Amino acid sequence: MAVREFEPNRAVEVIFTRADLPKVYGSGYCMGGGLVLTAKHLLSDGGADCVGADCTVRWFKQSAGEGFEKDKINAPAKVVWQAPDRDIALVELGELRPNSVEPIALGRLPQGKNGEEIEFKISGYPRWGVVEGVAERLNFRGTINRGDSAFWLRIKEELSSEYSSEQPRSEWEGMSGAAVVCDGLVVGVQTRHQRPQQPNHVEAAPLWEIAADPQWRRLLENHGINPELETVSLPAAKQSLDIDWHEASLKILKQQLQLTTNPMTRAHDVESAIDQVYVPLGLVERKKVPRQKGDVSPERGFELYAEDREVEITQKFEYEAFLEQVLHQGQNLKSQGKRVAIIGEPGSGKTMLLQQMARWLWEQFPDAVVIWVSLADLGQMGLKRYVDERWLQAIVEAAGQAEVSAEVKAAFIGQCQQGKVWLILDGLDEMSVASDPLAEGGWLDEIRCVLSCRLNLWTGRPLVGFDVYRTLEFAYPQQVEQFVRQWFQSQGEADGGQTLCAALKQPGKERIRDLVKNPLRLTLLCFDWGLRQGQLPETQAGLYERYVEHHYQWKAKEFPTTAEQQQKLNQALARLSFAAIDDPDERGKGRFRLRHRFVQEYLEGQFDLALQLGWLNQVGVDADNPTQAIYAFYHTTFQEYFAALAVADWDDFLPREHRRRPINNKSYRIFESQWKQVFLLWMGREGKEFKPDKEALIQALMTFKDGCGGFYCDRAFLLAAAGSAEFKDCPRADEIVDRLMQWQFGNSNGLKQWWGDRFNSARVAGRRNLATNAFSSVDLHRAIWALMRLLKSTQDEDTRSKTAECLGKIGTGNEMAIRALVRLLNPLRIGSPVGEQPGAWASYESGE
Repeated sequence: MAVREFEPNRAVEVIFTRADLPKVYGSGYCMGGGLVLTAKHLLSDGGADCVGADCTVRWFKQSAGEGFEKDKINAPAKVVWQAPDRDIALVELGELRPNSVEPIALGRLPQGKNGEEIEFKISGYPRWGVVEGVAERLNFRGTINRGDSAFWLRIKEELSSEYSSEQPRSEWEGMSGAAVVCDGLVVGVQTRHQRPQQPNHVEAAPLWEIAADPQWRRLLENHGINPELETVSLPAAKQSLDIDWHEASLKILKQQLQLTTNPMTRAHDVESAIDQVYVPLGLVERKKVPRQKGDVSPERGFELYAEDREVEITQKFEYEAFLEQVLHQGQNLKSQGKRVAIIGEPGSGKTMLLQQMARWLWEQFPDAVVIWVSLADLGQMGLKRYVDERWLQAIVEAAGQAEVSAEVKAAFIGQCQQGKVWLILDGLDEMSVASDPLAEGGWLDEIRCVLSCRLNLWTGRPLVGFDVYRTLEFAYPQQVEQFVRQWFQSQGEADGGQTLCAALKQPGKERIRDLVKNPLRLTLLCFDWGLRQGQLPETQAGLYERYVEHHYQWKAKEFPTTAEQQQKLNQALARLSFAAIDDPDERGKGRFRLRHRFVQEYLEGQFDLALQLGWLNQVGVDADNPTQAIYAFYHTTFQEYFAALAVADWDDFLPREHRRRPINNKSYRIFESQWKQVFLLWMGREGKEFKPDKEALIQALMTFKDGCGGFYCDRAFLLAAAGSAEFKDCPRADEIVDRLMQWQFGNSNGLKQWWGDRFNSARVAGRRNLATNAFSSVDLHRAIWALMRLLKSTQDEDTRSKTAECLGKIGTGNEMAIRALVRLLNPLRIGSPVGEQPGAWASYESGE
């Protein structure tokens, strides 16, 4: 499909080298395929035939709108055609070409009187845009004055200097060859500089004068470009289309929200219960740590951690306060509410929050235009093109028009410029191309944006200019119990909520209380408790395993299945899930958005059953191939759970033969961010047959050697710490907690005094920072007891203060931790070390 739009990124430099003469620099326009439209005089010595001549085409490596950019690509090219009597030529690129350049649409100016004004746009590399010897691409607009075989372009922008007899060189040098675009159609090529009497005028050669040339037409057709010319629409001839952008956007928004609502909650009619308990948010601030000067030796590789940035939650928000202070009043650090990122763990409620924000924005602002985009649906398509071809097309169809006209585009850009448009971008981590979706500039710079991303993948692709807010866990017991009560009330089973809340309060249930601070896992627990009251799972994997069983039971009436069919389908879904996360080609499309062909390959005869049972749902079509359906799992975390079922051996995460050096052709998935959740779910699988492998992997991670100063060995230990929390009865859990205590408090009274002398200060400081966050990921009960023992034994005030702070962070809602802190702060005991209180800790050590 031809692109009918002015696209500045198509503008390139054309460079021709003449024998013993200075290089000639001009402009060109990528037409599609490998063809570049330019001016003939740039490529010819004194008007001679230039066909077959070599030249160079240069473009920005990654365009960032109109900002100055020095990083460019130089590609060899050859002149393949020149007009016999017009200053127009075609240049053909070799294998090196700009990415994703689709065919343009060509046009002619309409019949009319000479001098009739028509608006145009043009982009090129004039001399007055050269900075530090590098040509900057500049964009212009203006009006056209018609002539017989040429037309004059009157530029509206002010020039840096005017043509004069004292300065015979024109400031427009380098602009020759730029394409002239009217109404989205390329109508001509800029050929001559301005007259002295008209410094803002340049001349162009029209395409309609060479449209019948057979060689021109053949070359265009060979590169997929339609040689036929469309007629530019005059302003007076344009049809008026009155669009209520606010209401029209709501119609599309409702459809998008319906598609992105979790099928699990929609199927069981419990969305209202979820909507009433909002996830709290925390403002993330990155504190700069002084950088090391110079390189470090491999033996001291841990000093590289000193170049990391510490992350801190500097302010917490409840939902209503966030909406008012951040989105409405713009009271945040950088963007004044214009650029907001919501990051969080899987299942932490990011999509739910964005859905609520989208509805609130539409209701709060009477002229707001809210656009929802699931970023996984973009494929290789840019965000601007997606909005133009998908969202705007839906708008005009709703208004009774077949195509998106230039008038509609102009009206939409007007809405953007007035600050009325909000982009809600869900799932930055699911984009098939790791790039900034807003980098295309233009009207994207004018709009407000809220996006979501998984926490562990945001750190690898943070976007400039965004204020970052992290989803925080539900508070226990307040928010957890509120959610549970409202859930069961919505099901007409208030007693079930009371019994579940009581079960969570029982001693020894600290781990499950910590697990269900995550909204999705709490949802799964409520589903499970409704059918299996009296039993609480211990791990994430246990929750998912129970839910999978219940799912088949709920579907039994409509789609009955035997135990053998369920097992066979689970195995097929496991193979599909593992391959989707592991396959580089499939990840190129997004590991959670699965193409029909890919799904069929792994499910074979199970495809229809997977759709009937709702494990897979069609969520759209491939942006690059609309005939290819795209599917997604019930929830992305279920794909990770099924992938964990496909792990046959701990060698799938970490090569068992590893000895200090990487093993060729072996995957180290354990260090890849997309596998962390799969690893945690695998560690939580129940069954004696898994225990030896889990013990072996924990051992391998704790003793991992990387041969590069400890960078990966410390990461390996932190993964072991997180895995031990999911591994019930992990035999090395106490050892892991002890090592974390050494990392955090190793030079404190009551622990080994030699810790600070054994390692350099940078490594000690780095490990201390890592341990601070790692305490919340290990077995909570063990971590609390270890901190309480240190709090009892130490007489160092600084250590006591830091221990109490750490205990307060991870022990929220834990009665033992609260009682220990209260006893520490009891004014009757101030001045007397806690360890000296007779019997003060007896009740804690006995668990009473």
